[in-house]
Amino acid sequence: MPFKTFTAGTLATASDVNTYLMNQAVSTFSTGGARNTAITSPIEGQLAYINANDILSYYTGSAWANMLFASTWVAYTPTLANVTLGSGGTSAFYYQVVGKTINVRGRITFGTSGLLTGVATFSLPINAITADQFWDGGAVLNDSGTTFYPGMVRVGTSTATVLAITSNGPHTTAVNTAASTPFSFGLNDVINVGFTYEGV
Repeated sequence: MPFKTFTAGTLATASDVNTYLMNQAVSTFSTGGARNTAITSPIEGQLAYINANDILSYYTGSAWANMLFASTWVAYTPTLANVTLGSGGTSAFYYQVVGKTINVRGRITFGTSGLLTGVATFSLPINAITADQFWDGGAVLNDSGTTFYPGMVRVGTSTATVLAITSNGPHTTAVNTAASTPFSFGLNDVINVGFTYEGV
């Protein structure tokens, strides 16, 4: 639809409001689902902003797509599994959205009586389009600031797990982190992660 400029004294009809004004404005919605429910017949080029992910979306003529520019890094608090931070322990995670690409960085620091009871797992800020879509991310497992072990991040649909790299004969392999893998986790130990995946 062409852009319309309104001049003083011009009558704004219902059609003008429902087409030019509505479609030339940027509507704001809490989620993509709320946008789809409210705008049942979008037109090509129409814009909508999604608060949940800080994403500006546009209608291609057949589907909604996200603008391909990076949002700022946003802090989020993941749900941790098999991780006891302990007294003084901290967890700091951030994510960034670039279209449907999600960048994540995070740091888990164990405090007094902190420990790992199984494979270190944490929730994603935005669900992945599919589990094990690719392995684009790494981890550094820090034993009290003295020894650093390489690791990997395995991305599921809603959670990610931290793996340790270990030798297996002439090759290396990735195994689940555990209470004593690759070392016994405790005070001042750190798990650092950084990875990328495609969001839904």
